[in-house]
Amino acid sequence: MSDVRYEAGGSDKLDQVEALWLNLNQHHVVRSPFFSEVYASKTFDTRKKEILSKGKKGIIRTDLAYESETGVMVGYCISIIHADNVGEIESLVVLKESRGMGIGESLMQRSMKWMEEHKVKRKRLEVYFGNEEAFAFYKRFGFFPKYTVLEQIP
Repeated sequence: MSDVRYEAGGSDKLDQVEALWLNLNQHHVVRSPFFSEVYASKTFDTRKKEILSKGKKGIIRTDLAYESETGVMVGYCISIIHADNVGEIESLVVLKESRGMGIGESLMQRSMKWMEEHKVKRKRLEVYFGNEEAFAFYKRFGFFPKYTVLEQIP
């Protein structure tokens, strides 16, 4: 793969991540032993509305990663700074075939730098049950499991 080009924007860039979000959502469908039906029924429009609602009183940042030569999007990171000055990684994905090339790390660094520039008081993210393999990646950025939320299966 050639070089990667990064682009940042706000909520105006959300529609551009739809295909990769669908890929991530399918990953959760396959990995979730309890909530796969919930993920399978979730649409991108629903997820977009959730993100816009969470960012309504704060700031949304969307970082996009493109393969320079082809222009194909290979990853994204959506971050929010909430009204209470808490930064959150809302969604991050790198295409499977593009992993191991530092793209996820670059996306995280861009988000962390943005949050630091805004002097957030705390940073957080959620990892869905069944996707614990992501813990090792997030640990490199100082994120550790704090608590487990249990939810009744609908």
